[in-house]
Amino acid sequence: MEEVSLVESFSQARLLRPLPGQRQRAFTEFPQYYNNMDRVSALSDILAQDPNNTFARYGLAMEYANSGQVDRALEEFEKLLSSNPDYAAGYFMAAQTLVKAGRAEEAKKKLVDGIAAAGRKRDAHAESEMQAMLQEIGG
Repeated sequence: MEEVSLVESFSQARLLRPLPGQRQRAFTEFPQYYNNMDRVSALSDILAQDPNNTFARYGLAMEYANSGQVDRALEEFEKLLSSNPDYAAGYFMAAQTLVKAGRAEEAKKKLVDGIAAAGRKRDAHAESEMQAMLQEIGG
């Protein structure tokens, strides 16, 4: 039997859609492969094949934001919002990233744009969340 490394078998396995319960099992058995860089790599691979994949672009921006890579996160949020100008969650999370980085004035602008996008989509929940955040940061 040919020996296959865990990395190779895991890389191949992640391309398959897991059945219910398998994903949690994979997280438990192979936690070292579910770190930030692996998620960034997987999302980057998806975007290489489909640069307009909204979910992957948002996920990549969030991975960068969660790991403190503010500039890279904001680049991805900008790409996301330039191709999906009504994606309210993108504005909200970009604003949160800016606030955490101490860039409140930029965050206010992002929230104003996000509130407008939520209004266009008639997403009252997103609109109210962004209004509340805008008030919190003095906008």
